[in-house]
Amino acid sequence: MLRTLEEKVDPRHAALIIVDVQNDFCSSEGAREKEGKSRAHVQAMMPNLHRLLAHARQVQMPVFHVVLEATPHVQAEAWLEQRQRTGHALVCADEWGAALYELEAQPGEIVVTKHRYSGFVGTNLELILRSKGIKSVLMAGVATSVCVESTGRDAFMRDFYVVLVEDCCGSVDARTHANAVEHFDHYFGIVVKADDVIAAWQRLREPAQVAAS
Repeated sequence: MLRTLEEKVDPRHAALIIVDVQNDFCSSEGAREKEGKSRAHVQAMMPNLHRLLAHARQVQMPVFHVVLEATPHVQAEAWLEQRQRTGHALVCADEWGAALYELEAQPGEIVVTKHRYSGFVGTNLELILRSKGIKSVLMAGVATSVCVESTGRDAFMRDFYVVLVEDCCGSVDARTHANAVEHFDHYFGIVVKADDVIAAWQRLREPAQVAAS
C-alpha cells in the first residue's frame, strides 16, 4: 500500500499524465477562446506545468500526453447531442487545434489519442500503464472539471493511486477549478501542488546522493 506522497510519486512506479494541453483548449487563438471561454486560468498554470514536467524528465518519470481528437467516425449520436445542447463545439479536428500547446513530446514519451473526456475510454492507456508496472498516476492538464477529472476518476476506478497536481491544471475559471479540486480530494485521490511533488522527488534522491558521496 502506498501511503506517503513520496511513495505515490516515486518514478519507479508512478507516471505523469498530461491531459488535453492542446491549442484549441489553451491558446488565445484556439476554439475555446473563440467561443468566449477565457483561457486566462489555463495559461496562468502553464509555468507550473513546465516546471513539473522538467523535473519529471530529470527523475526519468514516464510521461504521457493524452490528447483529444475529434473525427467523424467516432461522433456517436449521444455525444453529438450533448455537445450541441450545451453549445460546446467539437474542437481539435484540425492539425493546429490538435497540436500540443507550448509542449513537445520527447523521445520515449507516449502520446495517447482519445475521443471522449476520459483518457481511458477507447484507448490503450491502461494497457501501457500496466505493462510499465505503474501503480500511481499524477494528473495535470485541461480542463480540471472535465477531462482531467474524468481521466483521474477512471484511473482510481481501475485501482491506480491518483495524485492531482492542482496548480498544474486549468479550467474555464478559478471557481470551476476549485469546485472540481474539492470534489476530487474527497473521492478520488490526493491533491497537491507542483512544489510538493518536486520536493518529494528531491527527498527520494537524497539517499542515493548520500550513498554516492
